[in-house]
Amino acid sequence: MQNHEDFETSCEFEDWGNFADEDIMNQQSEIRVEEAQKVPFVADKEPLSALASEYQSGSPILLEKIKILGEQYAAIRRTRGDGNCFFRSFMFSYLEHILESQDQGEVDRVKAKVEECRKTLQSLGYADFTFEDFFALFLEQLESVLQGNESSISHDELVIKSRDQSVSDYVVMFFRFVTSGEIRKRSEFFEPFVLGLTNATVEQFCKSSVEPMGEESDHVHITALSDALGVPIRVVYLDRSSCDTGGVSVNHHDFIPYGALQTAASGSTEAISPFITLLYRPGHYDILYRK
Repeated sequence: MQNHEDFETSCEFEDWGNFADEDIMNQQSEIRVEEAQKVPFVADKEPLSALASEYQSGSPILLEKIKILGEQYAAIRRTRGDGNCFFRSFMFSYLEHILESQDQGEVDRVKAKVEECRKTLQSLGYADFTFEDFFALFLEQLESVLQGNESSISHDELVIKSRDQSVSDYVVMFFRFVTSGEIRKRSEFFEPFVLGLTNATVEQFCKSSVEPMGEESDHVHITALSDALGVPIRVVYLDRSSCDTGGVSVNHHDFIPYGALQTAASGSTEAISPFITLLYRPGHYDILYRK
């Protein structure tokens, strides 16, 4: 886990902390919740120009960065800003990739990883009933995007299922348990990064900031999920920062699972090319699509 200083964990509205009137802060928070609820859990794909239109009267740096993004990326798919946006974005992007690629080898590989995650939770003392339903539903969704079965679904049906709270939230919880298990299993590795975010212990962090629905994700969550499932993830940052020379560039960070790094060391680089690309704006993740 390297070069995570690129990550911003602050909220776009961090200046609210300077207000003494709590009523103002509560009102603004309620407005954000209401606005978030207008967005589906997973929205329709939109051209990248839709992102630019949000900032037409805003920061010139952001408009320039969106223009640069347009050189590599064609579209964006928004997710609801309810604290689960990272996991929801990962969920849809991964299942969409399997549906489009029909990569049986990848499905078999990730199934084996899921079984490892199950054993990790059991070894950590989790009772099966606390996570089993979430694991079962994820595996069901994974099978459904492979075509040729009675339970196979189309792309449109994948979108519908991703917007169904009873399905979508269960898969999010699957990812949260997988992430928590990985962090606890490798607590010595993750402890310094957890301490960089909070004064909590690894166990307290998992209980308060990983497992509960609605808790936002940071580089610790992304690294743990990527390592646990062996899935590389690219995160592209859209913020107001500029480089030291005064120019404008768009930074990204690739989260490469440890196993994939070993593969790369042996001479194969195919395994470390992320097929999931997420756009990070302070406090929120959406899905990006390459040209």
